[in-house]
Amino acid sequence: MYIPCYNAEKFIRQSIEGALHQTYLIDEILIIDDSSNDKTVAVSSRYPVKVIKHGLHKGLAATRNTAFKSAKNEFIAALDADCSAAPDWLEELMRNFIEDSVAGVGGRLIGCKFNVADRWREAHIKQDWGSERIENPAFLYGSNTVYKKGIILKVGLYNEMYKSNYEDCDISGRIIQMGFKLIYNPYAQAVHLKTDSVKSVMISYWNWHFYVWPKPISWEGLMLKTKENFGLLGHYCRMDIKNKDCSLVYIDIASFLYHLILDIRYYLRNFYQNKKWKKVLM
Repeated sequence: MYIPCYNAEKFIRQSIEGALHQTYLIDEILIIDDSSNDKTVAVSSRYPVKVIKHGLHKGLAATRNTAFKSAKNEFIAALDADCSAAPDWLEELMRNFIEDSVAGVGGRLIGCKFNVADRWREAHIKQDWGSERIENPAFLYGSNTVYKKGIILKVGLYNEMYKSNYEDCDISGRIIQMGFKLIYNPYAQAVHLKTDSVKSVMISYWNWHFYVWPKPISWEGLMLKTKENFGLLGHYCRMDIKNKDCSLVYIDIASFLYHLILDIRYYLRNFYQNKKWKKVLM
């Protein structure tokens, strides 16, 4: 198995210890460090793991690819650095590989709810599909999974344009298109250790949707993205009021405004960059 890391010193100890105490035998634990500038490597090196370091920060998809190129076994488990797995997590995942057509299995991520930002994250950008087993969900969240190495190599590995998000959606889609199966098993559980602030959860929200929605590189794209984001604002507000958690509504509104600011900034950066290149070419 492997744990992808970037500046993860706060949680990496718990993640590694959860991996070391699995009821299912783990042959190797790879720590793939994406050029951290904190104590991630120093903390990891205290445990019986193999640390592989990137010389440059390459992003999450590239980190996952390094793991698949380096791992020696066919079944390769992944656990995010800010997640702690239950002792039977891997055993529950592996029990689902009962057909050759099953390419990967993902588990349920249980989020901590320490503050209002954590509650908002769990209400609107949680990373699991609920309490029922699902064959071929829309995708497997990358936080806690097992994949067959041969199939990941066959579909072409992870797309390294995805630096922080969406790499899991992309590879899940390619796996299903090739006729293989994915399984979501809610009994394979890991705890999400991350605690958010209002600002950090709004940044996560924007990053989550960056590759899903049309990028605001044109005026039309910016308007379309704003329209879709406004629709989500209404949906979130209605959901939070219905669930009688009105304290989340101010984050609904703040996240829409913050999202709009980041979109406009991205649009203007591309606008002036393109304008600059046009001058150079002329």
